[in-house]
Amino acid sequence: MRADKTSDLAVRHASVGQAWNTVLGILLSFILLELLTQFLKIEYGSVYELWLHLHIFKSENWIRLAQFVVLLLLTLRFFSGAYRFHNEAAVLDSHKASKDKTFGSVFSILMSFLMFSLFFLGAREVFSSDKYYFIVFLIHAVDLVWFIVIYFYMTRVLKLNIYSSAVYPVVAFMAFTVVTILFFVGLVVSSNVDIFELAESDETAKIVVLTFLALISFFDLWWMYGFYARPRRFHKYFSQFDIKKIYLAGPDVFLSDQQQIGQNKCEICEKHGLEGVFPIDGTPSKGDTPKEIAFYISAKNEATMSECDAAIANMTPFRGPSMDVGTAYEIGFMSALEKPVFGYSNSSEDYFTRVKGFSTEGLVERDGDEGFEDNNGLLVENFDLNDNLMIDGSLQKWSPEIQTYNADAENRYRDLSAFEECVKQVASNYSSVNAAIPFSQFFKRPY
Repeated sequence: MRADKTSDLAVRHASVGQAWNTVLGILLSFILLELLTQFLKIEYGSVYELWLHLHIFKSENWIRLAQFVVLLLLTLRFFSGAYRFHNEAAVLDSHKASKDKTFGSVFSILMSFLMFSLFFLGAREVFSSDKYYFIVFLIHAVDLVWFIVIYFYMTRVLKLNIYSSAVYPVVAFMAFTVVTILFFVGLVVSSNVDIFELAESDETAKIVVLTFLALISFFDLWWMYGFYARPRRFHKYFSQFDIKKIYLAGPDVFLSDQQQIGQNKCEICEKHGLEGVFPIDGTPSKGDTPKEIAFYISAKNEATMSECDAAIANMTPFRGPSMDVGTAYEIGFMSALEKPVFGYSNSSEDYFTRVKGFSTEGLVERDGDEGFEDNNGLLVENFDLNDNLMIDGSLQKWSPEIQTYNADAENRYRDLSAFEECVKQVASNYSSVNAAIPFSQFFKRPY
């Protein structure tokens, strides 16, 4: 029942997202159509005549063409950002209580329509210059208000850290907008020209403004290209889960220093903004017989998994060429609940290679070029996977690869290098609320 409800919510959320993106596309079409209409109002018989016109009337017409290109770049930046911000806001809203649930999306939609109106007016004035520069300034001013409100919503209401991967794009875009506004203010102050009179000022001022806008647009598109172009990171069900609590599955529980290993894993999770839950908490198991104790542990682990949001499974080969069978069951248990599962292994060899090395008598090629079989006459699957296809198949829904590391034999079950890489992957790609960007990386190109 819970899974069905989650699926219905996910489908509705996806439908709303697709509808909004369709609206964005329609609005963008209106602006581009208006730009094209204004462009075609200047009649040319051929491309040669267009070039001749630009060449003869060099100053005025090159500036008009530059205004057209700059507005086109601003439109591209805005609509790409609006599309991505809507997706991120919808995911963030789904993490919070119902009182906060729609603010990010609704406010973004309202501001998008306001910005559309300004862009449309800019498209109508793109060749006249009368109101063009004031509209461009107004676009950035309204944009700044939008970013400030969203920034405070994320940091004060959603309680996100300023360096989180969800807040970073807002801060970056806000910085670009502030720099642009300061440029306009500095130009007006230094040249004693009112923003309304910029269109009537000399050509040098226009060239300076258009050059600056073009440069900052190209820099923005280069700096944030990964954010603009990246597809939705979230699985269709993922946005319904607040990924904070992660079940740490694996054969680590059989180690003599299981408590220390569990603590180390939980500390790594905490460092990346997640809460790790190790299945051994030190409390004595209940039961009078070995079977009763075993069944108590089994039931307790299932209850713990049900309370967690996702799982990270240690798939390191255990007592044979394959992973721990208990961990394999836990992967299946979480997958049945439609909860994200991620895997890592301290062996980078694929399943077929491990089976081949584990077999004392080697593998025999089956007749008809159908593959290899073991000494029991059973076919050994060879799909270049880390383990059985059902395991890899369930994990690939959430991550394209399983993190692997070749640990030495002594530390095969204690080395946490691959585990930490897996935690980083979860935090950066699937946990917008918790993923953090280190301060040292904050001013480096992030995408």
